[in-house]
Amino acid sequence: MSVTFIKNQPNGALSLIHEILRIEISDGAAVAWINSYATEAAWRATPKLINWQDSFLMPIAEVGNAETWLIGTDGPFSGGTILAEPSTLEEKRKTLVARASAKRWAVETGGLTLPDGTHLLTARTDQDRITSILVTAASAEIETIDFKAQSGWIRLDVETLRQMAVQIARHVQACFSAERVHHRAIAALETDAQFDAYDCATGWPSIDLRAPSVIPNSPSA
Repeated sequence: MSVTFIKNQPNGALSLIHEILRIEISDGAAVAWINSYATEAAWRATPKLINWQDSFLMPIAEVGNAETWLIGTDGPFSGGTILAEPSTLEEKRKTLVARASAKRWAVETGGLTLPDGTHLLTARTDQDRITSILVTAASAEIETIDFKAQSGWIRLDVETLRQMAVQIARHVQACFSAERVHHRAIAALETDAQFDAYDCATGWPSIDLRAPSVIPNSPSA
């Protein structure tokens, strides 16, 4: 996955080709690591002749379209072009794995509606906040809690908050279980047709517990 864009690097080197080495997803952020090359020949050489490496924060939603984001208005190589290159099965596999991980993060942290209609925020900071209250409630002699859910203020006792935490924990684990199913299914893909047909958007737990939550044994390929 590479783009072309003439760029002067901090070390004074002039780069033309910029290749996505990997995309890391952690704590709500995606980071694209980029290897840069002076010429197309340097990029195609064995071993490749790198003249600069850099990393860029990117929106998680753009992980599956990283090249387009890189050359888009908000990208570091705005105005560049996507470089046509042979697409190997392993490159397709890495792309699908990244898409599945990005989808897991979106579902995990996108909020959860409980059976009674209460809508909870489920970002990592929200998960940590609830855990902190539960850990300190006894020593602080807290019996009732004014809790600000996304759907509005509610007053509840510690046990009710504990049950909310259980629901969130189950939701988070279901998201990771679904991601694992996707990764295992992607690892088993063998043909271009299978890769092209694979759908990373299916097989995720419901974010609305008022409706049945169904997680298939494996996504369709």
